[in-house]
Amino acid sequence: SHAYSVVQEFKRYFDIGVMHQDQAWILRDFGKPEGEGGRFVRSEFAYLKDHAPWLLPSAFVRTLAKYLGYKLGQRSLSLPLSIKRKLSMHRGYWAKRG
Repeated sequence: SHAYSVVQEFKRYFDIGVMHQDQAWILRDFGKPEGEGGRFVRSEFAYLKDHAPWLLPSAFVRTLAKYLGYKLGQRSLSLPLSIKRKLSMHRGYWAKRG
């Protein structure tokens, strides 16, 4: 696992959302990640509540950043290229897409 900052996590999940938008067959053939992701978040929060409640605010912020990044990435076709470059962890990807 990597030790990403909240901003890096947002950008990473933005890129994943873009990939799922560009490669729609992945979601069509393998299903959407929301169900499994929701189960993971609930189990993470339940664990933290019992074992490390002081980490709940951080976990909430990180989860929100991931979710918003992913959803925005899925809608990247409606964003200007300059914004996509700022939101992406891999800016070079957008240079090829002009």
